[in-house]
Amino acid sequence: MKTWLLRIILVLQLAGLVGLYAYHLHIEKTGKIYLIKCQPVDPRDLLSGDYISLRYEMTSTHKLLFNQVESLNSKNSIVAVTLGQNSWRPMQRTARGALLFLFLCGCTVSREVPFNEAAFVGTSAPGTGIVTGHAYGVLNDDKAVDADHEIVALTPVTPYTTENVRRRFVKGENLQSADPRIDKYLRSATTDAKGYFTIREIPPGDYYVESKVDWTTSHQEIFDDGSESTMYADHDRLIFARVSVKNNQTVRVTSWDQTSPIHNAFYAYGGTFDRPQHRLLSSP
Repeated sequence: MKTWLLRIILVLQLAGLVGLYAYHLHIEKTGKIYLIKCQPVDPRDLLSGDYISLRYEMTSTHKLLFNQVESLNSKNSIVAVTLGQNSWRPMQRTARGALLFLFLCGCTVSREVPFNEAAFVGTSAPGTGIVTGHAYGVLNDDKAVDADHEIVALTPVTPYTTENVRRRFVKGENLQSADPRIDKYLRSATTDAKGYFTIREIPPGDYYVESKVDWTTSHQEIFDDGSESTMYADHDRLIFARVSVKNNQTVRVTSWDQTSPIHNAFYAYGGTFDRPQHRLLSSP
């Protein structure tokens, strides 16, 4: 192949890269910014797992913006999503009337009750009590969903843990992460596929039994070219119960508080190789 042809190919490749960079730089400098506030979502799992999940405090203005997004999809415009942390601050812009949503994400609310380790000391030694049961969630249509391979945590009843249950489990507030000193006073087990669990060697006392139920729903997404794809969305609900444990006795948990609001993941996922992450149900 002649040298001049190789040079032309090289120049075209470089021009393409520069053009792509210039295109996105133009988007960054000339677009319009809209701000939408996230509804706080607890970024801490029952024991230690951290995650981020998005929900929105949708006012009529925000719904209007999402309607604009739908209209933009037919105009080949770009919609950029940027996450902010605990404050409003511009981070990126989009071009040609496309929208940017800057989210206040993962913000937490302060706890009111301080951690008092003395209230937990009595439950630190091993005992001979047992807590067993069937963990499940009840959906809005009264459908029961087993807690499939979920963590069940046993926490002593103290003012500190009562605030956690009252504000996080019942009201759905996003409390600050628990004091790490609590970890050594927690006991846990993992449910089987049908939601059954057993926790052993528990000293006498009053405890909260806490867990979470996850499930997935699906819908058909129709794209601009007429093709279809199955999309999945995940949902979860926190559940808890209160029990009294004595040595050499077994407590069975058969009823759970179901007042915690259902959390619906903001995003959906799908494609050729994607499968439901949890048990697939027909409706949330």
